[in-house]
Amino acid sequence: IIPKKILIEMNSFTVGVTNGQDLELWTKIALKYQVALHNKTTALYNYYLPNSLSKNSIKTMNLMNYNQFNEEEKINPNLKGFLDFHRIFYAKHYKIIGNEEKVHFYLKEVAIENIPLKMKVLFKTPSIFLNALFQLKNWLFKNGISF
Repeated sequence: IIPKKILIEMNSFTVGVTNGQDLELWTKIALKYQVALHNKTTALYNYYLPNSLSKNSIKTMNLMNYNQFNEEEKINPNLKGFLDFHRIFYAKHYKIIGNEEKVHFYLKEVAIENIPLKMKVLFKTPSIFLNALFQLKNWLFKNGISF
Protein backbone atom coordinates (compact mmCIF):
# COMPACT_ATOMS: atom_id res chain seq x y z
CA ILE A 1 0.00 0.00 0.00
CA ILE A 2 1.48 3.30 -1.07
CA PRO A 3 0.03 6.63 0.07
CA LYS A 4 -1.22 8.69 -2.86
CA LYS A 5 1.05 11.62 -1.91
CA ILE A 6 4.13 9.40 -2.44
CA LEU A 7 2.89 8.24 -5.84
CA ILE A 8 2.37 11.87 -6.82
CA GLU A 9 5.80 12.83 -5.47
CA MET A 10 7.44 10.04 -7.50
CA ASN A 11 5.48 11.01 -10.63
CA SER A 12 3.90 7.54 -10.62
CA PHE A 13 5.01 5.29 -13.50
CA THR A 14 7.44 6.59 -16.13
CA VAL A 15 5.58 7.33 -19.34
CA GLY A 16 6.75 5.15 -22.21
CA VAL A 17 8.23 2.33 -20.11
CA THR A 18 6.32 -0.81 -21.10
CA ASN A 19 8.10 -3.36 -18.91
CA GLY A 20 9.56 -2.93 -15.44
CA GLN A 21 7.46 0.11 -14.53
CA ASP A 22 6.64 -1.35 -11.13
CA LEU A 23 10.28 -2.28 -10.49
CA GLU A 24 11.36 1.26 -11.29
CA LEU A 25 8.68 2.91 -9.14
CA TRP A 26 9.26 0.61 -6.15
CA THR A 27 13.01 1.20 -6.39
CA LYS A 28 12.53 4.97 -6.35
CA ILE A 29 10.20 4.70 -3.37
CA ALA A 30 12.48 2.33 -1.44
CA LEU A 31 15.44 4.67 -1.87
CA LYS A 32 13.54 7.45 -0.15
CA TYR A 33 11.13 5.70 2.21
CA GLN A 34 11.08 2.59 4.35
CA VAL A 35 9.24 -0.32 2.77
CA ALA A 36 8.14 -3.63 4.18
CA LEU A 37 8.11 -6.90 2.30
CA HIS A 38 5.97 -9.91 2.96
CA ASN A 39 6.30 -13.31 1.32
CA LYS A 40 2.55 -13.93 1.19
CA THR A 41 1.10 -13.89 -2.33
CA THR A 42 -1.35 -11.00 -2.53
CA ALA A 43 -1.79 -10.78 -6.30
CA LEU A 44 -1.83 -13.19 -9.21
CA TYR A 45 -0.76 -12.41 -12.75
CA ASN A 46 -3.01 -13.77 -15.47
CA TYR A 47 -0.79 -14.79 -18.39
CA TYR A 48 -3.78 -15.96 -20.40
CA LEU A 49 -5.45 -12.60 -20.97
CA PRO A 50 -5.39 -11.68 -24.67
CA ASN A 51 -3.86 -8.23 -23.99
CA SER A 52 -1.44 -9.41 -21.29
CA LEU A 53 1.85 -7.48 -21.31
CA SER A 54 3.61 -10.80 -20.75
CA LYS A 55 2.77 -11.72 -24.33
CA ASN A 56 4.77 -8.81 -25.73
CA SER A 57 8.10 -9.69 -27.26
CA ILE A 58 11.15 -8.20 -25.62
CA LYS A 59 11.91 -6.82 -29.09
CA THR A 60 9.03 -4.35 -28.72
CA MET A 61 9.43 -3.48 -25.04
CA ASN A 62 10.71 -0.17 -23.74
CA LEU A 63 12.59 -1.07 -20.57
CA MET A 64 13.37 1.19 -17.64
CA ASN A 65 16.55 3.28 -17.61
CA TYR A 66 18.89 1.76 -15.03
CA ASN A 67 21.32 4.68 -15.32
CA GLN A 68 19.07 6.79 -13.09
CA PHE A 69 20.31 4.69 -10.16
CA ASN A 70 24.05 4.73 -11.00
CA GLU A 71 25.13 7.07 -8.18
CA GLU A 72 23.04 5.29 -5.54
CA GLU A 73 24.37 1.88 -6.68
CA LYS A 74 27.93 2.99 -5.91
CA ILE A 75 27.12 3.42 -2.22
CA ASN A 76 24.38 0.83 -1.81
CA PRO A 77 25.57 -2.76 -2.46
CA ASN A 78 22.08 -4.18 -1.87
CA LEU A 79 20.66 -1.94 -4.58
CA LYS A 80 23.53 -2.93 -6.89
CA GLY A 81 22.80 -6.63 -6.39
CA PHE A 82 19.05 -6.07 -6.86
CA LEU A 83 19.46 -4.11 -10.10
CA ASP A 84 22.14 -6.49 -11.40
CA PHE A 85 19.70 -9.37 -10.91
CA HIS A 86 17.22 -7.57 -13.17
CA ARG A 87 19.88 -6.57 -15.72
CA ILE A 88 20.83 -10.25 -15.96
CA PHE A 89 17.14 -11.13 -16.41
CA TYR A 90 16.83 -8.81 -19.43
CA ALA A 91 20.22 -9.86 -20.83
CA LYS A 92 19.06 -13.49 -20.67
CA HIS A 93 15.95 -12.72 -22.70
CA TYR A 94 17.98 -10.81 -25.29
CA LYS A 95 20.41 -13.76 -25.45
CA ILE A 96 17.50 -16.11 -26.16
CA ILE A 97 16.44 -14.04 -29.19
CA GLY A 98 20.04 -13.62 -30.35
CA ASN A 99 20.47 -9.87 -29.76
CA GLU A 100 24.09 -9.84 -28.59
CA GLU A 101 24.26 -6.03 -28.66
CA LYS A 102 21.52 -5.79 -26.01
CA VAL A 103 23.06 -8.66 -24.02
CA HIS A 104 26.29 -6.66 -23.81
CA PHE A 105 24.36 -3.45 -23.03
CA TYR A 106 22.77 -5.00 -19.93
CA LEU A 107 25.74 -7.06 -18.77
CA LYS A 108 28.33 -4.28 -19.04
CA GLU A 109 27.04 -2.69 -15.81
CA VAL A 110 26.75 -5.97 -13.89
CA ALA A 111 29.38 -6.78 -11.27
CA ILE A 112 30.97 -10.11 -12.28
CA GLU A 113 30.42 -11.52 -8.78
CA ASN A 114 26.67 -10.95 -9.21
CA ILE A 115 26.44 -13.30 -12.20
CA PRO A 116 25.68 -16.85 -11.00
CA LEU A 117 27.61 -19.72 -12.60
CA LYS A 118 24.43 -21.01 -14.26
CA MET A 119 23.98 -17.64 -15.99
CA LYS A 120 27.64 -17.53 -17.06
CA VAL A 121 27.12 -20.90 -18.76
CA LEU A 122 23.86 -19.71 -20.32
CA PHE A 123 25.54 -16.63 -21.81
CA LYS A 124 28.14 -18.88 -23.48
CA THR A 125 25.43 -21.13 -24.99
CA PRO A 126 24.37 -20.49 -28.61
CA SER A 127 21.14 -18.49 -28.87
CA ILE A 128 19.47 -21.01 -31.18
CA PHE A 129 19.76 -23.70 -28.49
CA LEU A 130 18.49 -21.35 -25.77
CA ASN A 131 15.55 -20.32 -27.93
CA ALA A 132 14.58 -23.96 -28.43
CA LEU A 133 14.76 -24.60 -24.67
CA PHE A 134 12.70 -21.49 -23.99
CA GLN A 135 10.04 -22.62 -26.48
CA LEU A 136 9.97 -26.05 -24.81
CA LYS A 137 9.58 -24.44 -21.39
CA ASN A 138 6.65 -22.32 -22.65
CA TRP A 139 5.01 -25.36 -24.24
CA LEU A 140 5.36 -27.31 -20.99
CA PHE A 141 3.90 -24.38 -19.02
CA LYS A 142 0.90 -24.18 -21.35
CA ASN A 143 0.38 -27.90 -20.76
CA GLY A 144 0.38 -27.60 -16.98
CA ILE A 145 4.02 -28.37 -16.26
CA SER A 146 5.77 -25.57 -14.45
CA PHE A 147 9.27 -25.49 -13.04
